[in-house]
Amino acid sequence: LQDSSGPTLIEPPGRPPELMLAVDQERVSGTDGCNRLIGAFQLAGEELSFSRLASTKMACLAEVMAFERRYSEALAQVRRWSIDKRNLLLQDAAGRTLLLFRDAP
Repeated sequence: LQDSSGPTLIEPPGRPPELMLAVDQERVSGTDGCNRLIGAFQLAGEELSFSRLASTKMACLAEVMAFERRYSEALAQVRRWSIDKRNLLLQDAAGRTLLLFRDAP
């Protein structure tokens, strides 16, 4: 997740978020480190955007909940995607990396 004060990416305080895109159905699911997410996305070439995502409402530690809020805000700003080595970069309209996902082992 992009640090709000600069270009540094910060690690989640709990479980790492997961994002699974079912391209054939334009559906997204995953977790934000605390709660499960589900919704839709639109993909056209390198352009990507997410619908408003539904989420479970479990309570977690305060720092995990703060990360969850920022993660959801970042997903709402995503407009582009790219691959850097084996990392998926989700970027805003200006090309600023908001989220970086590593390939699961």
